Amino acid sequence: MIILAAAIGVMFLTSANAKEPTNIKITSSNEQNEGGNLSVILTDLNGTPISNESLNISITNSNGIPVMGKSVKTDSKGEINLNLDLKKGEYKVNVTYKGNQKYAGINTTQKLTIKEEVTNTVSSSSTSSSSQSSGTPYDINNLPPTNDPY
Repeated sequence: MIILAAAIGVMFLTSANAKEPTNIKITSSNEQNEGGNLSVILTDLNGTPISNESLNISITNSNGIPVMGKSVKTDSKGEINLNLDLKKGEYKVNVTYKGNQKYAGINTTQKLTIKEEVTNTVSSSSTSSSSQSSGTPYDINNLPPTNDPY
């Protein structure tokens, strides 16, 4: 009888202190151009967004040196969007949610490749062609008359 009471007591205490599991998903591409964005969503296990919670973002370069560290609050959709001011290279993104009284903490890591931003340049080359008659270029003072009154 004492063992049964102890088992029920342990189950009650465990369930009373249990926190709801969470999920972090990095929704932005793991390959981006310079000036790209990091997008992350925080949800419970049912996919319900968790809003107004802080996510800690840390980004290290390929040598393991920290290049960015920020704490960002999720919006009403459980999302964060962070402008990345990173140069071309390989990085590791770590997103951590510490949890609260209701939700358990979680973290996720993703490799990130930043490519050099491609800029489109418009080059114009002027090629001129002149109509020639019998090898002689037109002289503006010697053009044939037109019926155009202007």
